Amino acid sequence: MSVSSIAVIGAGPSGLAVAKHLLEEGLAPVVFEQSNDLGGQWNATAEHSGIWPGMPANTSRVTTRFSDFPHDEDIPMFPSNTEVLDYLRRYAVHFGVEPCLRPGTQVLGIERAGEGWQVRFQKGKDAPQVQQFSHVVAASGRYNKPAIPRLPGLEQFERQHRVLHSFDYAGAASLAGQRVLVVGNSISALEISADLAADAGIEVISSCRKPRYILSKILGGMPADCVAFTRFANLAFRALPPPEAAEGLKQLILRFCGNPAQYGGLRPADSILEANASQCQNYLPFVAEGRIIVKSAPVAFTEHAVEFQDGTCAEIDAVIFATGFDLNLPYLGDEAAAILNVDQTHLDLFGHSFHPDLPGLFFLGMYSQVGPYLPVVELQARWVAALISGAQSMPSSAEMRRGIEAHQAWRQEFHEVLFHDMAVLFSNLAEVSPKIAQRPELARALLFGPLSPTQFRMDGRGRDPGAEEAFVEEASRFVKDATAELEAEQRGALQMLAANLEDEQWLKELAAAVA
Repeated sequence: MSVSSIAVIGAGPSGLAVAKHLLEEGLAPVVFEQSNDLGGQWNATAEHSGIWPGMPANTSRVTTRFSDFPHDEDIPMFPSNTEVLDYLRRYAVHFGVEPCLRPGTQVLGIERAGEGWQVRFQKGKDAPQVQQFSHVVAASGRYNKPAIPRLPGLEQFERQHRVLHSFDYAGAASLAGQRVLVVGNSISALEISADLAADAGIEVISSCRKPRYILSKILGGMPADCVAFTRFANLAFRALPPPEAAEGLKQLILRFCGNPAQYGGLRPADSILEANASQCQNYLPFVAEGRIIVKSAPVAFTEHAVEFQDGTCAEIDAVIFATGFDLNLPYLGDEAAAILNVDQTHLDLFGHSFHPDLPGLFFLGMYSQVGPYLPVVELQARWVAALISGAQSMPSSAEMRRGIEAHQAWRQEFHEVLFHDMAVLFSNLAEVSPKIAQRPELARALLFGPLSPTQFRMDGRGRDPGAEEAFVEEASRFVKDATAELEAEQRGALQMLAANLEDEQWLKELAAAVA
């Protein structure tokens, strides 16, 4: 079937990015958005958004953007949620995506029809309609179905007190004068705890099952996402045994932020692979000041109190569960859900994007990721748009099935992906990774500097002649002497990578060039 029009489900960052790149491929996307405005999670007025008043981005301006649309110069290091939404609106207007939007239109179901896909949708209270498309791109978001553990006694507690999920948190003012339990240790749990603790009239108890190491948002004057997420970090986890590679991240956190136990928090497991890491600028200082009381996991509730794993109890007025989200694809039919082996967390997809038994159906941003999303979903969108248009060839069925088998093994053990791994994966698949061996003068910035999205416009389809200069200017803010020769320690790290990753010939070429 020839490519005619493509249905895109969702007008958040993923949907806007893929629509923009489909337009650039000469195709005709139709973007269905159930709310009355674009932005996805960043549209705080939408029912599917968990944004609370005043919430800033937890990723920096360097990585909270797309590769060919810079922020305004006066944007702060960490943009507010309204500034990110304004950015997405300007992006849609600038690249002509706005006319493709169908706001206030909910997709009710999709199913295969001939060689294409039939989409059933409803605008407002109008009668449902059906339209045929050659392809469907599901970009409806990963964080809109709250998961709350049903602990003993919770229903009894809920009869007289507030039980919320972080998705429904509306800011500290709504809990003024109360004693609030926040359950979880993800970024949202720490940020909400700190937001509440900033109000001296609110008592905050922070409770978790497994303590994590905690990064500040700013490390030595630099955004954490520019320090922790690098191409070297991606390569090191491939070149070294996981415990050895992970130790580098642990030492980075300890050097800049210390151990949570030093602040009066819970001590994480010695292995960061077991403990994991989270991020918040103000959480640990509030713990140190006694503004946040740290406890082990809740195990049961009574009419007015909570019991913790350590056997202690506390009376509370409200509880906020920052306990994650279940995958939510209500429009996906039973046949497709069975093929994709859908559970609360995962889909069986090649490259997190498609399945050989469901031709013409693509997924964007449906992974649970640690770190900035916008650069990753843009790279995925560039790849998917090139596949749909035919500018790139689809992988063979055998290759897709091997990739899905590898994913099935991975999902048995893991639940999250990392920003730097996904950025490298999709830039390679889209064939837009920068040719670092040809730029030894930029080795310091490209290997050890931030994975800022401008570098993915240096080479390949969509190349921008000004991208290299823009990347150097950006990297120079966060990498000492970005264009200088590698230091001795960095050269040693590069040689280690070249020796251990024999399939990456460019590393050997680069090591020789900078020796």
